[in-house]
Amino acid sequence: MLPCFFTLCNFVKIFAFLLAVVFAPFESALRRVIDEQWLAIARSRLREMRTGDVKPIPDEDVFTRIWKKRASANDD
Repeated sequence: MLPCFFTLCNFVKIFAFLLAVVFAPFESALRRVIDEQWLAIARSRLREMRTGDVKPIPDEDVFTRIWKKRASANDD
């Protein structure tokens, strides 16, 4: 018979903990890569707006358009 601490529930918890310990460095590195990529995109968009390559749209206009589209989709 197995010791009482070795139930299925505890096994799953231990396994999840070990996975977290093993993969934590990879998750941290992945988050850094994603953050760096997002920062590069944000800088590129800002540069496009500052140079006039793109015209910024006020957030009120964007949300008005979204709400109108959602309202018309719900009417169908």
